Amino acid sequence: MLITLMRLRLSLLLQDVAYRFGISVTTTGDIFNLWLDLLHHVLSPLIALPSREVLAQVMPREFRENYGSSVVCIIDCFELFCEKPSSLEPRAQTFSSYKHHNTVVLIGISPTGCISFVSRHLKTINP
Repeated sequence: MLITLMRLRLSLLLQDVAYRFGISVTTTGDIFNLWLDLLHHVLSPLIALPSREVLAQVMPREFRENYGSSVVCIIDCFELFCEKPSSLEPRAQTFSSYKHHNTVVLIGISPTGCISFVSRHLKTINP
């Protein structure tokens, strides 16, 4: 799990993590993918987009005053650098023209601050 958390937090390449832990790059990738799948399985039920009615009831006053009750999701500009995929389709899907690098995460946050959307790129890219 430490390998996965370090890689996600520090945006480390597989080769760098493999060197730090004294294991092969292939083993590092396998460990990373396994823990990523496990974290997805355990944490994905916690991510849900509430209905508009629920959001309107719990929306902070500042949001309601400035944006009305129509705000459903705030898209966060969080991007995590990843290794360039070898296949062209995933490479095109993950390229960020803003960062000029391949990135894998887009998240949405409800007006109350809860994560309500996580892009699937993190699950579909096999670095």
